[in-house]
Amino acid sequence: MLKIRESNAKVTASEGKGIYEVTLITEGQGSSGYYSKELLEEYGALTFNENRPMFANHPTDEEFDNGRDITKLMARTIEAARVVEEDGVAKLKSKIKVRPEWQDFVEEYKDVIGLSIFASGEAREGEINGNKTMIVESFDYTDPYRSIDFVVAAGRGGKVDRMVESAQRVMEMTANDKREALQAALNDGSDKYSWVRDFDENVVYVETEGGLFQIEYTSNESGKIVLGDRTEVRATTKYVPVSENVRGNVPANPDVKDYTMAFEDEITAKVEALAESVATLVESLKPAEDDPQENEIDRAAVVESALEAGLAKSARDRVLKAVEAGSTPEDAIAAEKALRDEIVKEYQASNADAGSAGYVRESASGGTSGDLSGLKF
Repeated sequence: MLKIRESNAKVTASEGKGIYEVTLITEGQGSSGYYSKELLEEYGALTFNENRPMFANHPTDEEFDNGRDITKLMARTIEAARVVEEDGVAKLKSKIKVRPEWQDFVEEYKDVIGLSIFASGEAREGEINGNKTMIVESFDYTDPYRSIDFVVAAGRGGKVDRMVESAQRVMEMTANDKREALQAALNDGSDKYSWVRDFDENVVYVETEGGLFQIEYTSNESGKIVLGDRTEVRATTKYVPVSENVRGNVPANPDVKDYTMAFEDEITAKVEALAESVATLVESLKPAEDDPQENEIDRAAVVESALEAGLAKSARDRVLKAVEAGSTPEDAIAAEKALRDEIVKEYQASNADAGSAGYVRESASGGTSGDLSGLKF
C-alpha cells in the first residue's frame, strides 16, 4: 500500500465565514507518483468526501503510530471533492471551512501555505512520456486517517522526503521481486548457497547448510538490500482459528511469518497422513497368508466318515491320502464306495455258478458266499 503525501494544492480566496475553495491535486506527475484524470474521477469524491479532517502538517511516523492529533485540527471539507478541467488539465477541487481560531492565519498566509493530501493507495511501476515512474492506480477510501493537511506551499513535484519514497519503492515490489532481491543479497560474494524460505518486511528466514536462520534486513536509499544480524531459529507449527477468508483457513490480518510457516507445516502433516493412509490401504489389499491351522486336515473326522461309510482300513487310508492331495472327504469316500461296489459285483458274477450248485465257501467272518456282509475292502 503506497503512502501518498502530495503537496500540490492552493488555497484560493475566501467566500466568507472561513469558507474557501481549494485545489487538492491536479492531473500529472507528482512527487509520489503519476495521477491520471481517470484516477481523480473514480476515487476523488470517494476518498476526499464531505467532513474530511484537515490538520496542521502531516504527522511524523512517531506521531502517526498514536493516531492523528486533534489539537492540530484546522478545518474540514464541506463537500465531496469534484473534478474540474481547466486549461486541459483535470483538477480535484473542494470547499473547506476553517475553524474560527485559524481563519485569520489562513487568510493572511494563504499565498505561502498550501494543501497536501495524506492518503494511501495502490501503485505500480510504469512509464509516462518515456520516463519510468510509479503510477497511482487507486486511493484507499476506507482509510480512516486520510486527510487534507495544511503545509508549506509546494507545487506538484515539490520536495518530499526521498528516504520515505525509496523505502516505499522496495515495499511496493512484488513478492517475487522481493524474494529475488533477498536471494541475491544473501549469496552475493558467498561460496555457500543460502535459500530464502520466507520473509516479511524486516526479517528473512534462510536455510543454509548450517541450519535455519532469521536475518534482519533494511533497504538503503537506492533500494539495495542491507543484511543485518543473524539468529539461528527452528520452525514450529502454529494453530490458528479457522475463518471465512481465503480457502477457509487464513486468519484475519495474519502475521505473515507465523502463518506462512504454520501453513507449510500443515501441508507437510497432511502429506504424511495421506502417505500413512495409502500404506495402510496397500497393506489391506495384500492377499492373506495361508493359515496352517485353517488348511490342516481334520484326520479324525475323515477317518470317522470313512468308518461310517463301511470302508476297510486300506480304503480309509486311500481316502485320507486323497483328501491330503486336495480331494474333499465326500468325494474320496464316494470313490472308494464305488470301487467297493464294482468289486462286489465282479465277485458275485464270478461265484454265481458255484452258488447254484450248493457249494458253500466260508468267509473270514464266518459268513457264506451268498452273504457278503462280512467282506471288507
